[in-house]
Amino acid sequence: FVGTTSITMTHPKNRDGIFTIMLSPKFWGRGYGEEVTRWVVDYAFRSLGLHRVSLGVFDGNERAKKMYQKVGFVEEGRKRKVNWINGHWEDNVLMGILQEEW
Repeated sequence: FVGTTSITMTHPKNRDGIFTIMLSPKFWGRGYGEEVTRWVVDYAFRSLGLHRVSLGVFDGNERAKKMYQKVGFVEEGRKRKVNWINGHWEDNVLMGILQEEW
């Protein structure tokens, strides 16, 4: 098992896909996350006709945030202290990329 990814459209008229990805830890740091993210974003815009792709990431996940920024996502906001992780509250960073930015 390498991992899983999805893109979900909650309101079709808005054409906003919510992107998720989860890789098995033994595959971290090998570039698979970036490769899959680029592929899914490209598919979302070129094949599905989406206007934007959104995601949420734990604030402490610096590796993922850096990778998303490298792909072209920008921080759009945050939900403060929404995740209880390792004995403390952590923010969820909201990120997005628009079709015209791709």
